[in-house]
Amino acid sequence: MTDRYTKNLMALEARFPTAATAVRGAGDDVEILPSRKGVPTGKLSGSYLHSAYDPMDEAIKFTRGHGLGPGDHVALYGMGLGHHLKPLLDIIGPQGLLVVAEANAAILKAALAVVDDPAVLNDPRLTVVAGSGEAEFLSQWAKALAALDTERTRVVIFSPSLRNMPAGFNMARRAVEMVRMERRFPVIMGEVENENFRRNLPRIKKSAGVSALRGTLTGRGAFVVGAGPTLDRDIVELCRNSPMAIFSSDTACPVLLSAGITPHMVFTADPQPVSRWHFDLAGRYDIPLVLPPTACANLVGSWSGPLYFGFPAPERHKDPARSWMRSMGVFEGGGSVSAYALETAFMAGASHVVLAGQDFGYPWGRVYATGCLPDWSQVSMSQEGLARERNYFNNGTTLTALALYSYRRAFEDLIRAHDGTRVYTLSAHGVALEGVEAIPSPAVLGIKPGEGFEFNAPAFSGNGYTAEVERAFMDWLEGQ
Repeated sequence: MTDRYTKNLMALEARFPTAATAVRGAGDDVEILPSRKGVPTGKLSGSYLHSAYDPMDEAIKFTRGHGLGPGDHVALYGMGLGHHLKPLLDIIGPQGLLVVAEANAAILKAALAVVDDPAVLNDPRLTVVAGSGEAEFLSQWAKALAALDTERTRVVIFSPSLRNMPAGFNMARRAVEMVRMERRFPVIMGEVENENFRRNLPRIKKSAGVSALRGTLTGRGAFVVGAGPTLDRDIVELCRNSPMAIFSSDTACPVLLSAGITPHMVFTADPQPVSRWHFDLAGRYDIPLVLPPTACANLVGSWSGPLYFGFPAPERHKDPARSWMRSMGVFEGGGSVSAYALETAFMAGASHVVLAGQDFGYPWGRVYATGCLPDWSQVSMSQEGLARERNYFNNGTTLTALALYSYRRAFEDLIRAHDGTRVYTLSAHGVALEGVEAIPSPAVLGIKPGEGFEFNAPAFSGNGYTAEVERAFMDWLEGQ
């Protein structure tokens, strides 16, 4: 190795000895090559980590493309050869922080041979995370992330590093997605969600909570319907007038209505205006709707049907708002609108649940069911973070993505917490879920078509909302 590598390794050893130990145990798997501009690039497993033409220009564009600014705390997965470190440090300024995690120590080793500015690795704003094995890597990363201010944290993923995560680092892959989904979302969406909450308060105080649905499905079953590709095949089972409630995600709602199926309840959560488009496509605004208080205010304001509010994380609030939210009903699982639907089915006392269109992957290389909004919009499958996971066929696998791990985990956690209710799926081509059995039809459960089911959603009869509760909400919103 070069003198540059030796000096950089010494700097790493002085500040991050665990990362330095990982580098010493790493192989020389990365081939360092000159780019056409002369700046080093690299290849690993036959693919380039950086541009073969101008890696520095690529690094600058990569940095600018994430909307970062002075004072941001950046959680970066992917060292690459280190070309983007200085541009990131420059853009976040003296009050910013940068945590860079690299699970593949061979990539970090190659970066030490390339980074030519000694001030970068010695910069007090920079933390470098690596480990000798997955457990050590995750432990070090968790400690580093804990030092960041959640309200200022932005997540950045360097895709070539993600593609080259070591084999068997499955927990680390999930951790990357967890950081991406759960730390960036509040930062980007916080202001939108809070404004929706404020605008939705007049409807919230005149609406029921999901707790009003307790016991409404006792002794009955429920379909929980998503908009995965397998819905195209399995929608016929929903057309058979089964004696089961149909709980639909907002994305699946237009597909069901176009097939002549009116869901008994629809679930929505997206705070963005695009969430209304699902219902504009469906042409219906009167179906019982279950939602959190931060859902799109434009949708809530135009809804003519009954609303049932569920409240995630009431512990963030003070009494009397906190106690009132708990009385209205709490969403414990989170994750997605389909997770809200599943949790509500459990809360309503369903004796069994059958999933439809819940694929958590891309069966047949497709992303969505035909006729839903993303399908009309021609949303394509991301090429980043793809993996194959077991489905319900012997030795069968389905293409999926890291972006879906957190949703799947939320589903499995809910099912585990309600193990007294049997859960089945019609989506045998989807990713296999722990605790869920695939069935070809509800008929195998003895459920006869043609009987039908009339779900009588409880009417609103007051919810105990008081001026004190509203004052507590307004104080909380003012403090955000």
